[in-house]
Amino acid sequence: MNIPLAEINAIAKLIPDGETLYKAMSTVPDIQKCQKDPKIKKMFEIALKIEGLRRQT
Repeated sequence: MNIPLAEINAIAKLIPDGETLYKAMSTVPDIQKCQKDPKIKKMFEIALKIEGLRRQT
């Protein structure tokens, strides 16, 4: 997706511990601002699809 790892890490730190990505997307203003970038928006769409799936499957 050509998104720098540092940018992904910065966005990930905006998500409060124990909160779902979906909830964070609707309640954290900085995350809402990030989604104006089409690449970041696509990343969130993909992340929503895989959130909660088991890792090692």
